[in-house]
Amino acid sequence: MIVHNSKHPLAGMEVTIKKGLLKDRTIRIDDWWDRATGDLWKKNTGSPEVLMYLRRLEAQAGEFPLPKDEDVVLGQVGGIKQIVHVLEFI
Repeated sequence: MIVHNSKHPLAGMEVTIKKGLLKDRTIRIDDWWDRATGDLWKKNTGSPEVLMYLRRLEAQAGEFPLPKDEDVVLGQVGGIKQIVHVLEFI
């Protein structure tokens, strides 16, 4: 299921993550998760990227809680594919 009809405006670019556990790290954005994978992240609970994202959501819930919506991108952080919510880098 695709939620976002067009490519993320920062797709292909590197941006600095400003909030959360990945603060001050750089992400090279591939695209919205749903466009990059063809499905919602919540339906891909077995993927390594989703598992890492869920752990990060839990770990930073008290300090910087994030909504569990589809406004997430897939990209490279330190050479590792990660899901990052747009609120973490805007």
